Amino acid sequence: MKKKRSILINNPQLRKIRNNLRLLLMRWASREWNLLNDKETNLSYDEEGRPRHPSTYSEKEKSERIRLSSQMDKNKEIVKNSICVCYRCPATGKNMTYNPIEKAWFCFQCYEEMKQWTAKKKTGISVRFP
Repeated sequence: MKKKRSILINNPQLRKIRNNLRLLLMRWASREWNLLNDKETNLSYDEEGRPRHPSTYSEKEKSERIRLSSQMDKNKEIVKNSICVCYRCPATGKNMTYNPIEKAWFCFQCYEEMKQWTAKKKTGISVRFP
């Protein structure tokens, strides 16, 4: 998106639907992250359950760990940058505002706080929070 955008839902039934969809997406992402983490952890232990030193990994295991770790980070960033969660606080059930400069969604409260803080710092028009 290229412009600031606010999503405001006042209807309680629509809010419930919105919050449930957000929760569903976050649960899926959490489950996916846990599966990837389990796979990565399994590579870190030998058959007897003892931790392995990274120098004992084969090239295939090293590349697999890197791939899993990268995918975990990517999934985490997708949720963090989505409208599901405020980029600054852990709020999930609030109306959100998108800041195109930050490329992130903020709850209204955090957005206003950041806007005021930025305006005070720059004394004038806020460049980062329109």
